[in-house]
Amino acid sequence: MKSIVLVLALMPLAAQAGSATSYTMKGKIVGFTTEKNGVCHLAIDTPDFPQYSHAYHHLEDGDFCHVVRLAYQLNERVVVKANVYSYMAGNEGAITHGIENVELTRDGKAYWPPYGQSR
Repeated sequence: MKSIVLVLALMPLAAQAGSATSYTMKGKIVGFTTEKNGVCHLAIDTPDFPQYSHAYHHLEDGDFCHVVRLAYQLNERVVVKANVYSYMAGNEGAITHGIENVELTRDGKAYWPPYGQSR
């Protein structure tokens, strides 16, 4: 009987393990901070994920932080792929979700192949 209860108790955890660990946010940066160690934090205004809109996420690449700072200062639109709880590259202790990828677009007109097809 105890083993059945244990299995039933662990089933929700197994279901969460298969859920998405990343998400894509599109919008403008509404908050930006930097740290001395090269880590920066950015917050994006996005309707795609209201629970993460305006919430800080961290980026650990100083070069990308400089580019993101420019996008913030110029009020440009960004597309960001974020990781839930940032369980990557040894960041298990992070309190903010991590940024995996940053794409900068002007007026949303850049696109990937196939070429010649309208969006």
